[in-house]
Amino acid sequence: MSCHWAGEVLGAAAILLTVLSLAHIIIPDEKIKTGMGVSFACISLFLLFIPGNIISLCADPSMSCKKGTALWTTVFMLALLFVTIADIIVYLNQVNKNKHKREKTEK
Repeated sequence: MSCHWAGEVLGAAAILLTVLSLAHIIIPDEKIKTGMGVSFACISLFLLFIPGNIISLCADPSMSCKKGTALWTTVFMLALLFVTIADIIVYLNQVNKNKHKREKTEK
């Protein structure tokens, strides 16, 4: 069934997001963290369209893939997208603050 393959893609993406999250915790540089945030946003936007759009789900609306997979993927990816946007804003502010500190010390 096609819903099985949607689940496989989402599972693989969950592993990718977990590895990126661990790297985001370990890496101290704000610029790298900002770039990682952008990658999180792109991945979450892509994953929003996996179930039901890129990979079709079961035709029966009572099936769990329609009720569960599509719904929870949308909920989690939108939540990830909003958290990622906040993360990007925070790290961009830190990058700008550090840039201004360096400019003041150079004068």
